[in-house]
Amino acid sequence: MSYPHLTTPVPTAHELAKQAHDDARLHMQQRARQIQRKIFDACENYVDQLTQSQSSRALAVADARRQYANMLHACEVCEKAACRRTHSCQGEPADCLRVLLPAIGLDKAAHLIAQRRRPNRGRKGQP
Repeated sequence: MSYPHLTTPVPTAHELAKQAHDDARLHMQQRARQIQRKIFDACENYVDQLTQSQSSRALAVADARRQYANMLHACEVCEKAACRRTHSCQGEPADCLRVLLPAIGLDKAAHLIAQRRRPNRGRKGQP
């Protein structure tokens, strides 16, 4: 079924140019949003990597301190009941070492740590 009396008006050159300009502007805005998202994602990934590396370094330092506190039997003089009960450091080892090291002296602590380390053992058949 056709309606001969209904026709759509033909857009003028000015209207066509304005529509083309608007389409280009919308395309540029969409592209700018995409780039902003990519930049934001890259910055977020970078911050995540920094925090992960910092937290892994902090965990490694805390583990080393905990090992030293356990080697020096800091749990025997610790104020925390959990440390005394388990005979190992259960809290922040820096607190225990801060109290213990000045009390026994750094030379004595180094000597005790060297004594408690396991000797390097070679494989069978190697000297």
